[in-house]
Amino acid sequence: MDWTFDQDTCTLTVSGKGNMKDFSFEPAPWADVKARRVVIEGLETVGLNAFAGMGTLEEVVLPECMGAIGDNAFDSCDSLKVIVLPKGLKIIGNYAFYHCGSLDGVEIPEGVEFIGDFAFEYCSSLSYISIPDTAEYVGEAAFKDCDSLRKVRVPEKLEARDRVFEENVEFE
Repeated sequence: MDWTFDQDTCTLTVSGKGNMKDFSFEPAPWADVKARRVVIEGLETVGLNAFAGMGTLEEVVLPECMGAIGDNAFDSCDSLKVIVLPKGLKIIGNYAFYHCGSLDGVEIPEGVEFIGDFAFEYCSSLSYISIPDTAEYVGEAAFKDCDSLRKVRVPEKLEARDRVFEENVEFE
């Protein structure tokens, strides 16, 4: 896995093949970089804690081959506004986008089967979410404390666990 940082565009590019390393006991090598944009190329997963706490991060570009976003991958990226989830994505890990308060819209693509516990909790700017028919599991408090969330589309077959959504959410 390789990475580069372009100071002119504030873009961090992480590239490689296969799975990104998890960062459970040491920070990612780019942890101190003040990136506004992250581009991931060729990797099939985003590792545990890979970009957690990157307060300047505003946009993430993922490759179509991305199959899983690991636990806490973008946890507490307060400025994150835009992420386009690729069609090949199957798993959104626990706390993946926890406390990303500026994230205002996420299109969860068909094919996603697992949305982890607390995955989008405290994403206070989210106003609408559509959970695909392929989703088999939506974790506890996955969309809790999303203060702007008013409309949710949930597949009929899905038995969402307790405390997934706030009480004032309208289901489609």
